[in-house]
Amino acid sequence: MGPSPPSLEAIEALDVAYARFNSQRSLRLADPELTVHDVRGLTVLHDPARPQDETYNRVVGLNGARLDAIDAALEVLGDVQPQLDVAVDRMDPLLCGALTERGLGPSQTVCWLWGDPAQLDVASVDGVSVRRLDGEADLLLDLIGRTAPVPFGPEIRAKRARHYCTDGFRAYVASVNGEPVGWATLWIHEGVGLLGNAFVYAPHRRRGAHRALHAARAREARALGLAWVVTDVLPESASHRNALRAGMQRRTSYVWWRR
Repeated sequence: MGPSPPSLEAIEALDVAYARFNSQRSLRLADPELTVHDVRGLTVLHDPARPQDETYNRVVGLNGARLDAIDAALEVLGDVQPQLDVAVDRMDPLLCGALTERGLGPSQTVCWLWGDPAQLDVASVDGVSVRRLDGEADLLLDLIGRTAPVPFGPEIRAKRARHYCTDGFRAYVASVNGEPVGWATLWIHEGVGLLGNAFVYAPHRRRGAHRALHAARAREARALGLAWVVTDVLPESASHRNALRAGMQRRTSYVWWRR
């Protein structure tokens, strides 16, 4: 028998740790200001430097037993746009009612998938080669910069390069006939992994590059002996379908409540 599915608490702890790391490697801000607070059992992430970014201004760990902590958690966030993550497994009328009373409503759902690396598809894809970028942060930043919504200058690049292409934050590039067509990452934390940032450039989609990137990271997770891997995807998206085909399984979904 393989490992049991990760608990919601384990997923949330990984999610918060990843948010901390993502804040440190941010290519958008010179000096992110993310802080993480424990408010009566709820975890509150707050970054006043990014008041419009709910990823860094949200409440994690909500359930029906922590209704009395909601107001205190929102107070930490102050005037920024809040996001409250609610696992569908924990959603009940009392919790939904408490959120509605505070002017919050469901806005989006994200599905978390998990997998045992020993059970995932690791087959290579004909015509697509994938290699790990070992210490090649400059190349990865070049690949990211091709489609970055906000250009990042040399100062930001110099500050953040040390966070990329490390043993903890591994990056992979997929190529066809020697031309890079996409990239993806594997973030490793306390013996588990998060599959993230799988991106294939538009002209090369639907040709197996995404599947090849998934397989390469699964191979590495297996070789490293990771207990399990997870990924968060939009329901019914291409990433969702590809992850399921690779052997990932649904663990839960989170509904994001916002004003």
